[in-house]
Amino acid sequence: MPNFEPEFYPETDDHTVVIPQGFASPSEDDLDVPLNLHKYVVRHPAATFFVRMTGSIMESHGIFDGDILVIDRSLIPKIESIVMAVIDGEFVVRVYGDITKEGEVWGVVTFSIKDYKGLSLRGTTGDAAIS
Repeated sequence: MPNFEPEFYPETDDHTVVIPQGFASPSEDDLDVPLNLHKYVVRHPAATFFVRMTGSIMESHGIFDGDILVIDRSLIPKIESIVMAVIDGEFVVRVYGDITKEGEVWGVVTFSIKDYKGLSLRGTTGDAAIS
């Protein structure tokens, strides 16, 4: 059974762990290492929020209607960061730099979680609904 501890699979510059790909052998079916997605996507628990994207305005950036976005309020956005902002009292998801004059940054999008079985293009506003 392979060992998935970080010391055997070092982190890359973006803090991901590279694990060899391929089919596991039948003897590995009872692998007892649980996957903790929360531990992977939440770096600052007190400042991290989950929101569900509605709308299609961010599709060109790979964010689709129904995606769950991980927002970290403790991060300082960089140019071209995807951020959640407040514009005219409403939450929106935009590219930082596009909103600097018209709104206030609420947090930086750090991850997008997709629901492939429920893909749809229902909305068109690009607003993010907090759920």
